[in-house]
Amino acid sequence: MENKFIITHDWLRDKGAYDNDIEAFDKHFPDGENAIRVLKMCTDWGHTTLGIWLIGKLPFCETSLEIQNTKDNLFYPGNVYIKNDVNLDNRIIFIKGELKIDGKLIISGKGNIYAKCVYANEIYMNGILDIRANMVNAERINISAMAGITAECINTNEIKLNNSARIRSNIKALNLTISDSAIISGDIKAESINLTGGEIYGDVVSDNLTNNRGCITGDVKANEITIINGGTISRKINTLHFP
Repeated sequence: MENKFIITHDWLRDKGAYDNDIEAFDKHFPDGENAIRVLKMCTDWGHTTLGIWLIGKLPFCETSLEIQNTKDNLFYPGNVYIKNDVNLDNRIIFIKGELKIDGKLIISGKGNIYAKCVYANEIYMNGILDIRANMVNAERINISAMAGITAECINTNEIKLNNSARIRSNIKALNLTISDSAIISGDIKAESINLTGGEIYGDVVSDNLTNNRGCITGDVKANEITIINGGTISRKINTLHFP
């Protein structure tokens, strides 16, 4: 899809849009309008359900969106490139393609980010919110409160989870730290893993693993394993050094 795709009342009706969303569309664009302008209207006027619905129905847009920054909801049926840090509070990014940020991604409050892939230098999440993507790449990831990531894979140098943070994804990292009631569901490969509380549901491969009050449900292979203060590993352990 290019930017010339036109949305009309009949197209919305045929695709099964909600009646209140069709009514909102008709109020702004009784004669139909370019899809990109309709998505901009969804941001400007707070028609979030229509914006999300449209991303699911519109064909992929080959023209990428390049912007300096955003502090509002963002809906786009293609790739999005943001050239600076992004700081979002109670906002939604819902796109059909890749989200690339040349800087930090800082999100708080309530909200969601949905994209095919998410790339950023650093990601900080604090609130009741989610990132959902096939892949997430960042040099550093810090997740707290009730925030979470659902993905097929996460690649990072450093990842920290605390409070009730959660991840459903396989992870490849240099250093991984879990504390409090944080949970990871997925296989992990990391040079260093430190649990101070928290749970891992998946197989673990690491050079150095310290489990202090945490729980690992999965096979563990590590050069060195330290378990203290009631930490548990419920399946097979393969290690060179187990004090």
